Amino acid sequence: MEWWHLGMTLMVAFIVEYVRRYGRRNALLKARGAPPGPPVPTNFINPFAYELHLLKTRFTKNFTNMGEVLLNEMLLEAAKHPEGVFRFFLSFTPVTVLTRAEAVKSLLGSNTLLTKASFYKLIEPWLGTGLLTSTNGKWKSRRKMLTPSFHFDILKEFATVFSEQSEIMTSLIENKVGQKVDIMKYLKNSTLDIICETAMGVKINAQTHNSDYHKAQTVVGMKFMKRCLSPWQWPAWLYRTTMDGRTFFKNLRTVHSFTMKVIEERMHEHVTKMARGEDPLSGKQRKAFLDLLISEQLKNKSMELEDIREEVDTFMFEGHDTTAVGTGWALFLLGHNPDVQTKLHEEIDMVFGSDRERLITIDDVKQMKYLEAVIKVICKT
Repeated sequence: MEWWHLGMTLMVAFIVEYVRRYGRRNALLKARGAPPGPPVPTNFINPFAYELHLLKTRFTKNFTNMGEVLLNEMLLEAAKHPEGVFRFFLSFTPVTVLTRAEAVKSLLGSNTLLTKASFYKLIEPWLGTGLLTSTNGKWKSRRKMLTPSFHFDILKEFATVFSEQSEIMTSLIENKVGQKVDIMKYLKNSTLDIICETAMGVKINAQTHNSDYHKAQTVVGMKFMKRCLSPWQWPAWLYRTTMDGRTFFKNLRTVHSFTMKVIEERMHEHVTKMARGEDPLSGKQRKAFLDLLISEQLKNKSMELEDIREEVDTFMFEGHDTTAVGTGWALFLLGHNPDVQTKLHEEIDMVFGSDRERLITIDDVKQMKYLEAVIKVICKT
């Protein structure tokens, strides 16, 4: 009898929650100014008619990638809307897609729309509440504190790193002439090497060696994206019991321990120099992002080690993944516009002449006005 009562209680709770979520979803659909959405109508009995319609027309035998199939189809549908705004739902979770630069401008230019979507909760075990996931007061204070770390003069110090790692990548691709190449793999390894050296001041040689940190970082990123596209894995308590969840957290421990080890070693180095009356940053040709964070912590005690770890992991993730995807998109567009490639090639020849072996400098980049224009157009496309 107790099991019957428990079953009835759970069923009633499910129905109440279902009605609540459906009502909220329906209210959002009927709200004034709501962006356009899927062409397939939904109803109370079958609120997932659009998702089922897509699965029917794009049937996949692999159950685990249904979320990826749905997302791809919805993004393709979103791209058809000239106003650049499209909405759909993943389960009962509303998603708004912005596909035009003009539509994105008002969002990115706001200093009040800081609260992130619920999906960002899924990344907090990895990144904590760093600059990417924090909101309001914490975001503003962190942003104010971190902005000087990206001053042009500081970034200029790392131009050699950008050039060296790019040389390694191109040399690896040259060995694949006449073969099909997964360019994203090379781009991600290259940008990971760059961000490791600029953010943490360490070399992991991801392009030439598959270190434990590199492998763990890759697995964590893949499992996170898979979870985002699998609504049944969103509940934290449930995710920890799944094979994906256990794999995610196992590799996450490797990522966190590596980052914390580097932080502790660099902190010890700073404290030792300060005890000798030396400036920890003096004489450093390249001041890594981590060095600047530790210097701030020692001066003002504004951050704990865990706070530093959050920001370093945040920039490790954001810095290599988004840059690789953006560069991949640029190469895709250049591949479809050979006339633009030709003009870029001519500009490079003009700047470098016959000296193709030297490393690229900031002064070289400043001369490449056509390249700058192309990059800006690509970022808006």
